[in-house]
Amino acid sequence: MTKYTHLGVYGILIEAGKILLIKKSRGPHKGKWDLPGGTIEFGEEPYEALIREFHEETGLTVMDKMH
Repeated sequence: MTKYTHLGVYGILIEAGKILLIKKSRGPHKGKWDLPGGTIEFGEEPYEALIREFHEETGLTVMDKMH
């Protein structure tokens, strides 16, 4: 039996009392609503992955308010 580990990051953007969701365009959950996010690439820090995934999926640039 092969074991597979998938590490991912997801973020929540709340503005004016609304939560940003995306509609999955591929994969086993295609067509379903989800939070922006995805897979952490090899050597990538989780926060870097989240910023990248947010931009790829929404076109939005995340402002660094965590640091």
